[in-house]
Amino acid sequence: MFEKLKSLFIIEEEEAPARKKAAADAQDAGKSPAAQPAAGQEAFSIAKSTGEGGKVRNKFIEVLFGALEKNNKEGFDYLEFKQSLQSLEKMPMDEATRYQSAMAMAKSLGVQRDALIESARHYISVLSQEELKFKQALKKQQDQKVTQREKELKALQASIAAKQKQIEQLKKEIEEAGKKADKIRASITTEKQKIQNTANDFMASLKVLSDQIHSDVEKMKQYLK
Repeated sequence: MFEKLKSLFIIEEEEAPARKKAAADAQDAGKSPAAQPAAGQEAFSIAKSTGEGGKVRNKFIEVLFGALEKNNKEGFDYLEFKQSLQSLEKMPMDEATRYQSAMAMAKSLGVQRDALIESARHYISVLSQEELKFKQALKKQQDQKVTQREKELKALQASIAAKQKQIEQLKKEIEEAGKKADKIRASITTEKQKIQNTANDFMASLKVLSDQIHSDVEKMKQYLK
């Protein structure tokens, strides 16, 4: 189910050359290539960098998709609608026709436009909850790996300052404390960077999914009258 759900939103990078080759082969043969997603609407690669400095990480995609799968409503809703859209991608039709065709399938199952949009908003809410849980976990990591060590560093620096008055007697102790402070300082820099990278990667992953769902909602509003 995870791979099926993942395929609705993500196109792996290695698939792109194959798609270009298929289009080129069709053109060489004098045939029209199969309809491709409109510019700007192609699914994001899981390794594509974002403007926020993070990358879409597979481990975060899995967590977010897991949350969507766990909260998948019974019956035909946004995810099934998304799957219908995907199945129509290779058909020679424009985007509006694809959405209308998928809507016709939904209506045949007794599902209306507003219900689809509401279910899409449900999944946006699920992602928002995942964002909240992530930020809480991130704060815990910040407190454990940075804030506490910053306090430790300050205490060591105070200790060093006090012991400098007894340079001869405490020279060895000051040197040892200084070395420890250097290690902690380096550790803080490393942990800060790790935590920031983790935050950037999660937000990038979240943005990819949220933007696509928001985009689908707007298109459903636009095309499904």
